[in-house]
Amino acid sequence: MNGFPEKVLLATDGLESTTLASRAAVELAKGGGAELHVVHVWHSVPSVHFDRLVRSGLRDAGRETLEQQVRWIEEEGGTVAGAYLREGQAVEAIVEQAEEIGAGLLIAGSRGSGRLGRLVMGSVSTGLAHRSPRPVLIVREGEEEWPPDRVLVGYGSFEDTERAGLLGASLGRSRPARTRSRR
Repeated sequence: MNGFPEKVLLATDGLESTTLASRAAVELAKGGGAELHVVHVWHSVPSVHFDRLVRSGLRDAGRETLEQQVRWIEEEGGTVAGAYLREGQAVEAIVEQAEEIGAGLLIAGSRGSGRLGRLVMGSVSTGLAHRSPRPVLIVREGEEEWPPDRVLVGYGSFEDTERAGLLGASLGRSRPARTRSRR
């Protein structure tokens, strides 16, 4: 793929909502000759009496989630150039990690929880789409397989919009997909 990024960052939560996104990340990184990096973000829950124990348990669970994701990618024939466990708010931590490694593309899964679910729970994929200065590929779970039937490229007034549009068109041309743009 001409102009494909050198580094791809997959944001994973270890749930089924990232299975298809993981498959897409492996295929795109391999096909584009890019390094594949993986990040998992955990955050602590305040506890008056057991803060150390709670933090330790959550950090360990996050580490296990990340290790499982790396194993899955390797079993699928992918190679992970870097795996990162971060603490904090997911969107901000993922954007910071992408900046630190110089990722040219972020990939995240989406549960498709709808407006009410996003209002109550928030949405990492939506947050990334709004806050990342880098191109973001959101792979909606529930699709039957990768690659999808179509690729939707959003654009606006951000500095990297042109690059995102070219990347989206490149993805669309390299796949049996219809490419449309929407403002």
